[in-house]
Amino acid sequence: MKERLASKIYNELEKDILKGFYPVNTKLPPERELAERFNTSRFVIREAIAMLINAGLAETRPQSGTFIKNFYDETTLDSLIKILQTSKSMEIRTFESLINYKLINDVANVGRAAETMTKEDLDVIETLILKKKLNTIPRILSECDYQIDNEIAKAAKSMISLAVTISLKPLKVYIIELLYKIADCRDTIIENDILLFNALSAHDSKKAMSIMRERIFLVEEIVMKNAIVENGLISVDTDLEPRKKVKHSQRENTVKTK
Repeated sequence: MKERLASKIYNELEKDILKGFYPVNTKLPPERELAERFNTSRFVIREAIAMLINAGLAETRPQSGTFIKNFYDETTLDSLIKILQTSKSMEIRTFESLINYKLINDVANVGRAAETMTKEDLDVIETLILKKKLNTIPRILSECDYQIDNEIAKAAKSMISLAVTISLKPLKVYIIELLYKIADCRDTIIENDILLFNALSAHDSKKAMSIMRERIFLVEEIVMKNAIVENGLISVDTDLEPRKKVKHSQRENTVKTK
């Protein structure tokens, strides 16, 4: 019974920490105060705090108390996704790192893939684009986007890049799903899909790389225009209605998909 209560309190405190109610490097309230808040004993509170420490969310400082740890600096992919899901926020530097990674990795991948794309590879990508045209559910759209990235990575024949792409799937899918939730960007991203597909079909590496760069900058623009940026964090509110329609900065009418 006490273990279940401690776990419940741990979950509440974890949410408070991830939502920024208790900021990094601030001290947790005294055990007595937390015991009063949760109407329980200090022994149960100590168990809950021990869980926070074991989870890497808090640390004990000698003769000072328990402080919120800078978990952003030591986070794993799984914990990062949990932070995003709970707090709906991430550090700006984390987002910038992901954008920079995509500018290096994804652009290089699509350049190589354009040279080696087979008809079978193109058929898979075209099917995914058509599936996106028939769907408006953010989760399905984001899964399709990931699969397009994955097909490009496979066609690029880079084992390391493919392994990284697969390992980043939960993070990529989650962030792209947020895009579709916070902004009316589905049609704009599909337009970019079609431009990219046409470049890959023409085996035009230079053009494919340029379109991929535009796609990444488009994602960055959508996030920055629809998110709240403060105190070094990017936050989104998925409960809001999507904001005004995002328009593509580049138009091309030679659409070849079915």
